[in-house]
Amino acid sequence: MKQLLFLGALVMSTVCMVSIASADFVEGRISSGDDPLPVPVVQPVSRVNYDSLINFDEADQPCGFMDTVPLSFEYLEQNVVFSGPEPGSGGAVLNECGNFGISGHSAPNFLAFNCDVQYGGGGYASAPERLDFMIPVTAVSALVGASSYAGFSLEMKAYDSDDVLLVSTSIILASNLQEISVESADISYVVFGQEEVCVWVLDDLGFDLGSVAEDETTWDGIKSMYR
Repeated sequence: MKQLLFLGALVMSTVCMVSIASADFVEGRISSGDDPLPVPVVQPVSRVNYDSLINFDEADQPCGFMDTVPLSFEYLEQNVVFSGPEPGSGGAVLNECGNFGISGHSAPNFLAFNCDVQYGGGGYASAPERLDFMIPVTAVSALVGASSYAGFSLEMKAYDSDDVLLVSTSIILASNLQEISVESADISYVVFGQEEVCVWVLDDLGFDLGSVAEDETTWDGIKSMYR
């Protein structure tokens, strides 16, 4: 009897190991047995040049949310800090192997969201996502898209330092990333997305620095004003 129980436990353990090893990532989470999302034909998006452009591609990133943490101060040197709706929540930079079924991004990484996925620290990969600029900007642009939430409207709002709404816009999501942008004087922060849109990605964030930057010849000069 003990030998039969041992053999049974060994078989179950082997099955579990095979299942985990053969699991696929779908929208940044493990999904055993599900077919990958179809990847649309890439149609490059024409972009306007910006003072700063963040494509999230400078480092290797994981396929799934369980292997990373929400984006936060990683791009402080580029003038922007990211945060989600609650501490420990918000989007994370993932590799395209997360299988979000989108195209038109700059490979291989993008900022990804899936409100159904919980990080190890307890927060969720959910929106809205807030981007705070250390120096006010005059224009903000990004590429956004979704596969399972194609057809949903995604919002983008810009505020000044007094939390006054300066300008807002929205776009109908598609699997091929599209540009969404706002322009206004003295943009202190922008907010992308809303709770109703659970799974989507953002890439190629661009922005123009405000009047402070125009008086400085180098980025080091700008930073010295805030030391």
